[in-house]
Amino acid sequence: MEQTFTPRQVFEETQQLLLAHDIEKYIDFFGENAVIETKFTAAGQPYKIEGKAAIATILRASNQASPLKRKAFENTVVHGTDDPNVIIAEYDQISESKNGSLYTWSDVLILTVRDGKIQSVRAYSNPIAIAKAMQTVDKLIESLQ
Repeated sequence: MEQTFTPRQVFEETQQLLLAHDIEKYIDFFGENAVIETKFTAAGQPYKIEGKAAIATILRASNQASPLKRKAFENTVVHGTDDPNVIIAEYDQISESKNGSLYTWSDVLILTVRDGKIQSVRAYSNPIAIAKAMQTVDKLIESLQ
């Protein structure tokens, strides 16, 4: 019998996979009809990605193209909700650039999991901090005009 993870366990497992840079196992946690919504997108990033296939394509491409390497998640707090399939997670993400500089930004995720698979992710990140880390501040400013 296959193990079914709780939303909290899915969150914890996927954080470890992201730190290990194991994008394929991370993708395996998504349900076929999953949706990722990034409420405050960084320049050039899609606001909404629908379906596991589309999510996989975007995640693989962004993983390959990113000038940053995730180093740690800190100050993680996971909140339960009235819905047992939904959690809210707060954390600081620390990433390292190719030149060795460290960047930190805060994230909030609303994660919905059913039968151990991610059904939806609503991500709230600081696009200014991410643009600084990715050296895309000019693109971010341009996208606001």
